[in-house]
Amino acid sequence: MPKLCGAMVQYPDTSGRLVDYSAVGKALKQNGAHFVVAADPLALVAAKPPSEFGADVVIGSMQRFGVPMWFGGPSAAYLATSKKQVRRMPGRIIGESIDRLGNPAYRLTLQTREQHIRLDKATSNVCTAQVLLANMAGMFAVYHRKDGLQRIAKRTHGLAQLCASEAGKAGMAVTNAEAFFDTVAIDVSPKSAAAVVEELNAKKLNLRALGNTVLINLDETHLESDVHTLIDALKAAGIGGGAATSAASIQVTGEIPASFARTGPFLEQKIFNSITSETEMMRYMHTLQLKDLALDKSMISLGSCTMKLNSVSSLAPCSWPEVGNMHPFAPHSQTAGYRELLESLEKYLISCTGFDACSLQPTSGASGEYAGLLVIRKYQEAQGQGHRNV
Repeated sequence: MPKLCGAMVQYPDTSGRLVDYSAVGKALKQNGAHFVVAADPLALVAAKPPSEFGADVVIGSMQRFGVPMWFGGPSAAYLATSKKQVRRMPGRIIGESIDRLGNPAYRLTLQTREQHIRLDKATSNVCTAQVLLANMAGMFAVYHRKDGLQRIAKRTHGLAQLCASEAGKAGMAVTNAEAFFDTVAIDVSPKSAAAVVEELNAKKLNLRALGNTVLINLDETHLESDVHTLIDALKAAGIGGGAATSAASIQVTGEIPASFARTGPFLEQKIFNSITSETEMMRYMHTLQLKDLALDKSMISLGSCTMKLNSVSSLAPCSWPEVGNMHPFAPHSQTAGYRELLESLEKYLISCTGFDACSLQPTSGASGEYAGLLVIRKYQEAQGQGHRNV
């Protein structure tokens, strides 16, 4: 593989299977290629980290750490890398100082817009940071603590084990029974997976079709009764019915198979192991608030992101289950209200701006700047000044 620059894999993969990528990592290293792993952070609470099978970079979404679905976003992402790659991460300013007690203090500033410094050598053109979403995910970990995250991961995996076991007892073939975290894949052949999914959609049970399998994804908000309801619905759809399959022997322990179980330390910092009540959590958040320059203390003399502030009352609807719990892949028939909400907002913005169309797709400030330049360009052309270069 002399021309291969790198490879990216999912962990768990798209069918929910946990895969040991050690051989892949070793082969890539031997060819001087980079190994990137897209990993679920909740799975990493219980499963061995990608660094143990040779990953150079690990990326993923932090949505599972306390951020609602919101019909597909927004949520923060994470980017982790080996020490060898650290200096290639975008925008690092690391300084050493002394704190008020005379101890050495280090400050790491991640600057996500660096074209004006490194120009053509810039490694990123990102200029909008999802700080609010990152804070939500971080506070989720602070509030639940390391042991709480482990309980959540154990409950989630235990529900998946229960689902796989019950499916096996009902004569269904579970294709990823050997190692999984939160997703159970059931072979529904000779039936069509798409047809089975559509049949269960009518009962407000949403699954995913992948080839000749249906995928059942579970999290800590589900109940054991949800699992039994789902298995009963699959049986009613004509799935299984024969002798028990090998998945029936799966024990519901919440424990990941030993070959994939995480054994090393993580989240050892005091803040992830000290908050024991909501009162302590509020006090901690208040101490952080006091360190910041906010509008209740002073005027903020900057624009852009610091101007995008919303009142608590305006944000309240984001916490409504009807708004927060809508899955981005929910069937069209279940999202009519959400689509009407978005489409009416687009129409309002079109009316206000006088433009012909509007997109609500979240993008960086650079996209807005580019759109502005295009508008200026069109204006100049309309004024007979198309020769001017903006």
